[in-house]
Amino acid sequence: MRAWPRLIVFAAAAATVAAGLVRFDGSAALSASAGAGPALRFVRIDPLIVRGLDFRAGERVTVTARLPRATRRAHLTASAAGAFRVRLGRVRSYDPCAFTLFVEARGSLGSKASIRTLPRMCPVHQP
Repeated sequence: MRAWPRLIVFAAAAATVAAGLVRFDGSAALSASAGAGPALRFVRIDPLIVRGLDFRAGERVTVTARLPRATRRAHLTASAAGAFRVRLGRVRSYDPCAFTLFVEARGSLGSKASIRTLPRMCPVHQP
């Protein structure tokens, strides 16, 4: 048997271990997004709608949004799947070039998640 097929198999195995897909004990590792804990996602910015994932089933959750000129809160209960969707109102004063939106969710059973927008690099218009 030639040496190069063994080298290819060895290189593929080394790359798989380096990528964290297989541990040295032979068990498969979960991907970073699966089972990584509670998470928030923006559904829309105006009106501000946020979706929560992987919270505990039936957990009471307080969602707080820090906006440029206000703070908004909502209290809700996560579904049996640990998910929720909440509308936090209109965000008329939001300027993506100047402000960031920060949303945080804290559950009664210890779950926590947060998300924020990043300010955009917008061009400056000269008069």
